[in-house]
Amino acid sequence: MQLKHLFLVAGVVAAQCDRACPDVVEPVCASDGKTYNNPCLVEVAACSQKKNIIAVAQGECKDCDNRVCDLIGLLVCGSDGQPYGNPCFLSIATCRNASITLVRCGSCEKSSNNICKTLCNMIYSPVCGSNAQTYGNDCALKNAACEDPSLSKVSEGECPNMNSTNTTRVPSTTLDNSVTGTTDVPKTTAPTTTASKSASTTVMTSVAAAIVVMLFSLWA
Repeated sequence: MQLKHLFLVAGVVAAQCDRACPDVVEPVCASDGKTYNNPCLVEVAACSQKKNIIAVAQGECKDCDNRVCDLIGLLVCGSDGQPYGNPCFLSIATCRNASITLVRCGSCEKSSNNICKTLCNMIYSPVCGSNAQTYGNDCALKNAACEDPSLSKVSEGECPNMNSTNTTRVPSTTLDNSVTGTTDVPKTTAPTTTASKSASTTVMTSVAAAIVVMLFSLWA
């Protein structure tokens, strides 16, 4: 009777987890240390095994000591009671010890409230949110939207570069010396003295007198 019940439960689980995954080969490495042909198959495996299995890296899983993890992502707790920087680091531990599995997101402390709403894979498929921020994938945006209900998806792909609209224009006015640190050199103009003016007048008068004398001598 118990065996029949087990078969019945297994049948229900299989029906719930039966998904039509695309027949494409885009291998990903999952947190259980195994390579799957595409992310969809990872979700099917997680459902059928009732385990927290997510894709942690694109491409096939490498040897335990040759895996390179990004220093980004969400803190996760392993079944060994140890926190890991992100699911990728956990997958290395799982590769070395298959008994270590993903328990939850956040700290391993029982009192921790840092538990994610949805366990997201780490496959980068960017989307742009209504806050002009780029999220790693739809799942990451949905988790952020849980914190901020006003947040929504605007488009697929990264948000446009906003630098062009946020540039600071340099004023066209001339900067004063206190800003530029330069010192103006005063322009010097040769002063026109009264003495020089008088000398010029005297010379002109003498020339005029000489001309008058010459004219009188010619008439005489």
